[in-house]
Amino acid sequence: MRKARKISIVLPTFNEEKNIPVLYEKLITIINDLDIPEKEIIYVDDGSTDRTVAVIKDLADKDKDVKFIRLSTRVGHQISCFAGIKAS
Repeated sequence: MRKARKISIVLPTFNEEKNIPVLYEKLITIINDLDIPEKEIIYVDDGSTDRTVAVIKDLADKDKDVKFIRLSTRVGHQISCFAGIKAS
């Protein structure tokens, strides 16, 4: 079985400021255990009104593998997922 060389994880978000750090820590632990050399976590903000974007920006400043897209209006999780997949 061939080992994956890259993984992209797309996460649509909407008012998730408290959940993002918890999810990030769990994802990093799992991804590191998989020993995949290239990884990216793409958060797609779907018009949050809380500190979701600020929390994601802080993560992106600390981890080069964290990326984010901020949608200008609320479009729903399906389009948010599509935007993230397209960016990956």
